[in-house]
Amino acid sequence: KVQGTHGLLPRFMMRICRVLASVLPSSTEMMPRLELPVAISSWVSPTVQKWVFHHQSSEKSARNLTWAEAIDLMENAPGFREMLTSKLQESPFSAFMWECAPLTAQTAERRPFEFIIMEASHLEHPPPDTESFSQYLSDVEGQPVAKAFTNLGGDSTLVSPAQATMNPEDYKHIGNFFRHAPSEQHHALWKTLVEQLKRRLSQQRQASYWVSTE
Repeated sequence: KVQGTHGLLPRFMMRICRVLASVLPSSTEMMPRLELPVAISSWVSPTVQKWVFHHQSSEKSARNLTWAEAIDLMENAPGFREMLTSKLQESPFSAFMWECAPLTAQTAERRPFEFIIMEASHLEHPPPDTESFSQYLSDVEGQPVAKAFTNLGGDSTLVSPAQATMNPEDYKHIGNFFRHAPSEQHHALWKTLVEQLKRRLSQQRQASYWVSTE
């Protein structure tokens, strides 16, 4: 989906959308492995919850986890992927959308990794869409995997889980997916997302990217 229409499809997927990107260091150039951060939430409004991540420290002023560090952890630390999953599972909203702060490869080393969870009760009503992306997902139906493909406009990469359970309702929106899909598939989705994000960041050196859900 092109920018501005996210949230309208009755099927959950994550989106990496190019807005205006610089190259992140390769995995061998990344900083040393980090301890898991501390997750802290606040409320922007009654329907919008914000999550930020701080390094564990005895110092009075904790340092924010950066996007580059989050990418490293998402790729290499199962515990961090489980932390992200748990925050989405524990959302007070039955259906919601997830949106991260934008980044470029130039800003990834200093921009904090944070996201918001926005109530989206309208996603509960339409029946699941099992046809629109069947050309990408039908060959892996029943497997706890995720696939990536480009939208028609070419400005977004979509990352969607295959239907691994017997119930298509489990894949209607992000809340259902993280509460009902197999844990193995949660890890597969995060790993596919970060793989595609690194690929997009390396393709253009002056673009900004938004990571969010449809």
